[in-house]
Amino acid sequence: MKPLTQKKIAEIAGVSQPTVSRILSGGAGVDEDVRERVMEIVNQNGYQPHAMARGLRTHRSDTLCLAVRRGRKGFAKDPFYAELILAVMDTAAQNGYHLSVCSSRTVGGERLFYDALFRSNRVDGLIILESLEHDERIERLREHRFPFVLVGRYDNSPDLFTVNNDNVGGMRTLVRYLFERGRRKIGFINGLPDLTVCQDRLLGYRKGLEDVGLAYDPALVCEADFGEPGGRRAAQRMLKESPDAIIALDDIIGLGALAAVKQSGRRVPEDVALAGFNDSLFCPHTEPSLTSMRLNVQELGRQAAEMLIARTKDSTLAPRQVLIPCEIVERGST
Repeated sequence: MKPLTQKKIAEIAGVSQPTVSRILSGGAGVDEDVRERVMEIVNQNGYQPHAMARGLRTHRSDTLCLAVRRGRKGFAKDPFYAELILAVMDTAAQNGYHLSVCSSRTVGGERLFYDALFRSNRVDGLIILESLEHDERIERLREHRFPFVLVGRYDNSPDLFTVNNDNVGGMRTLVRYLFERGRRKIGFINGLPDLTVCQDRLLGYRKGLEDVGLAYDPALVCEADFGEPGGRRAAQRMLKESPDAIIALDDIIGLGALAAVKQSGRRVPEDVALAGFNDSLFCPHTEPSLTSMRLNVQELGRQAAEMLIARTKDSTLAPRQVLIPCEIVERGST
């Protein structure tokens, strides 16, 4: 039986040979259904790259990859991602590297992406976002000893290279800030509970309540889907508990909360104060303007890229965990 070639894979999958090559090398710009179809053929037939191609693993590609969990629509609407990608891209370019950005909406698509990544030599290292409490990506990257940097936290592991915002400290500061302005029934709209960023901000919220002597009330915590509609629905549920302040996990959820509060006939900030997190570009332009915790996204991206570049050049580097402080920006909503 003749060995399977990329040309044959392309014929079976009904795509071009360059598309197969791009998928096998971990490249971007391919529809996820096409990627899954090609990788299913590859895995079923045990395809292995030509020995010469495998030998290319010893050479550098001068390309970094930033991988996000959300689908393209999910992260395209969030200004945080645009700012972070630009910061990583600028730092990579200053150091002679290219940047590839990949996204996956499904667990299957994500697994196929990493299958292709480990087969190829097209990417020197990876920056990953939105870690889960139990994250298959991180475990696979560890197993393959593939260079990567996590923007976030994972199980407080000292053996990882990480760059993170001070999510716990920032949320504690927001709770204290609202308490000092007379708020005593402070609610929190969180995101998905298995994301470590959501766990950390919830922890900061609870510690903030403890700092100022307020009891934790589970009825004042709601989980929301990411996005403005999710924030609106969560705030509508929370308003039944009559909070005098609401903190949103991020500014886009905060937009939804702002709309819900106003639709309920309550005034912001007179009846309900509202604060977000990330200090997105639109925060000064809402009505009223949105108080938010400002992240230094430029520094986050720069340090993540520099850390990854250093690691790809020297595999003996000791792991580092960098925590970047944030600061509150007071506006009309509080």
